[in-house]
Amino acid sequence: LRNHRPKATIIVNSLLPRSTDDDLSWENSVYRTPIVYINKRLECIVRSVPNLEYFDATGLFLDKNGDRIISELMPDGIHPSPQGADVWGTKMAVVIGQLTNHSMTAEYKNLNMRGMEK
Repeated sequence: LRNHRPKATIIVNSLLPRSTDDDLSWENSVYRTPIVYINKRLECIVRSVPNLEYFDATGLFLDKNGDRIISELMPDGIHPSPQGADVWGTKMAVVIGQLTNHSMTAEYKNLNMRGMEK
């Protein structure tokens, strides 16, 4: 990518929260500590490299207290649902828009709606 588009900004996404508990606990998830550690390290690496941007999507999938995964967005605690993917994609469109000084939200919604047509 750097060879073909050397000035391109690359967005690196955080690892998403994960839970295998029936209650979708993030606070008590065995995955929380390693995911938080990896995300912090990843953010440090990304911040040190030109034209890389770090995007932390963790909070998009957590309840207001940050202790549970929202079941509508990630019902199995691992994979985003279509609604979760939409929330994630919409936020990414906002981030891309900020980086490019162009609103990507309308384009994302149009693309998303076209993909849902039968």
